[in-house]
Amino acid sequence: MRVDPELGALDAGTGTALGGAQNIPLRIAAGLAGLLGLLAMALAMAGLYGVLSHLVAHRTREMGLRMALGADRARLVRMVMIKRSCSRVLERDVRELLAIGDIETFGRFVRLCAGRSGQLLNLSSLGSDAGTAHTTARRWLSVLVTSGPVHLLQPHHASFSKRLIKSPKLYFLDSGLVCYLLRVTRDAELATHPLRGAVFETFVVSELFKVFAAAGREPPLFFWRDKSGHEVDSVIDLGSRLIPVEIKSGATVARDFFAGLSYWLDLPRNVEKRGVLVYGGGEQSHTREGHVVRPWFACS
Repeated sequence: MRVDPELGALDAGTGTALGGAQNIPLRIAAGLAGLLGLLAMALAMAGLYGVLSHLVAHRTREMGLRMALGADRARLVRMVMIKRSCSRVLERDVRELLAIGDIETFGRFVRLCAGRSGQLLNLSSLGSDAGTAHTTARRWLSVLVTSGPVHLLQPHHASFSKRLIKSPKLYFLDSGLVCYLLRVTRDAELATHPLRGAVFETFVVSELFKVFAAAGREPPLFFWRDKSGHEVDSVIDLGSRLIPVEIKSGATVARDFFAGLSYWLDLPRNVEKRGVLVYGGGEQSHTREGHVVRPWFACS
């Protein structure tokens, strides 16, 4: 291909120079976008600092007392952040949904729910202890379930017996939130707390729940309990099979940990052969008494 030597050349230059000139507007736009992004980050950090400063300013004396008693700075920062998170979930979000006027009574109701995590739901008792009507307690609990902090675990009615408990069990889906509401702030406190077993059960059930929720599936979790008091903490219904799960907070496995599983497996028409025990110890997964034994950190 030949070029006409008489043809005039306009804006002659190297490819690099010509390309750079054409990209100037794009570079300016990218620079402005980056600058605005940094400005937005700075404003967000300033806002977070302001919120934390406000919370700390209102609790200066408490902070000083806690530090005098031996609390470190990191623990205090974590406490403030947890309180802020809980306040957002339980006061702003839920309060706006319900237009709750008496936040003190509602806060007492939520703490009572935390104290009953892992127990059969009794709305009459909850409402009475919180100082509110049964209908109000039902409405508040409904919003706690809808907004996410609470899940009602339903009984598994297809489990070989007509004499079954029909009330659901109440669970929080965040054991850290339960500890905060129970005012448990240290590991040592939880180790001797009367609700240690309930908190541990809440943790395991919430982890099982998250496994299915993260996969986009409705968690097929239930529990089984008859009117004689025999119980399996969780039953995973996979359709083709049922997996009974017993949850014990003890650090060592005792033989009576398997009593509920063994009773359930011996029920007429039950074709399942073994269950799963999740316990609070650190030994790796193994088999005992014909059941799978898994430590708490491998429960999911």
